[in-house]
Amino acid sequence: MSGSIEASHIPDDFFACFGMSLDTWPIPQAAVLVGESINNSQFLFIGLPDGSLGLRVIRGGVHEDYETDIIFQEGAFKIVASINYAPSMPNIRINGMEIECAPVGTREKGLFRLSSQSISAAQKEHITFCIDIPQHANDAEALFIRTIGDLSIAAASHDWYVLLKSSAALRLLLIDGLLHKANERYRLKLEFRIVDPGDPPPIDCDKLWNNIAPLDLPEELLTNVNLAQFLKLRVFESKNVVVTVKDIIRATANADGGVHFGDPAGIAEEFVLKLDKESIRFGQVASRHVLRDICKVVVASSIPLVRHIRESLSAV
Repeated sequence: MSGSIEASHIPDDFFACFGMSLDTWPIPQAAVLVGESINNSQFLFIGLPDGSLGLRVIRGGVHEDYETDIIFQEGAFKIVASINYAPSMPNIRINGMEIECAPVGTREKGLFRLSSQSISAAQKEHITFCIDIPQHANDAEALFIRTIGDLSIAAASHDWYVLLKSSAALRLLLIDGLLHKANERYRLKLEFRIVDPGDPPPIDCDKLWNNIAPLDLPEELLTNVNLAQFLKLRVFESKNVVVTVKDIIRATANADGGVHFGDPAGIAEEFVLKLDKESIRFGQVASRHVLRDICKVVVASSIPLVRHIRESLSAV
């Protein structure tokens, strides 16, 4: 699953746009796919088990609840959704087409058909690693292989605890230097395959969430970066604050329970924890959804080094 959101507002109105790719549709039980606070309003975009979408808007402590028609799509469920909201008048579009939306229980739902989508090999594939350690591996290489094995599990998990704890392994690997130490004998040029950040959107956004995991995007939308560039990647931007990959890892590891559970150490860590109180992505607070994407990128990018360690017949 993946998603990004852009949002802007005038008093009581807001516009939000996000893309997503779900493993299955309909989903087995109701779940918040995207949740966000915009000025004094909050919205929850909800997947429902009958195949429709729900929208809850909360303004001044009052709930407004809407449901769409039932969405039918063969193959992968990949959509771009937009919400253009004015008080009591939401307009929802799916892949550019307006879908009927009305207050809950006020009408019989119709059927909204989308064109079929293929599932790419990259989307089907989940990378797993044998955790057996070759005899010639040194301590750093052995720890690296086991760490990547743990991150491969987190990359496929929806368990909040597994995702939170992945921040400890990511900190060890990317910030504390394990990746460099495991690569000392091989000196590979390690790169991270990510979504090309590209140009900023041509609208004035209050909040912008950026995807980093390639998933099944075409090659022309992807690029390679080194470790320093990867840690500086922006995953969230607002008019006054930027949150990077490194900020997410440090906040979740150092303050949210990945390693330590306590007060945040700085402004960036404090802001990440504040975002988690406002933003939901696919059933997770925002930082854990981002951690899952970071794990996907790191695991895929570590394959060359894992292979070199395993295939080397003796110490280099």
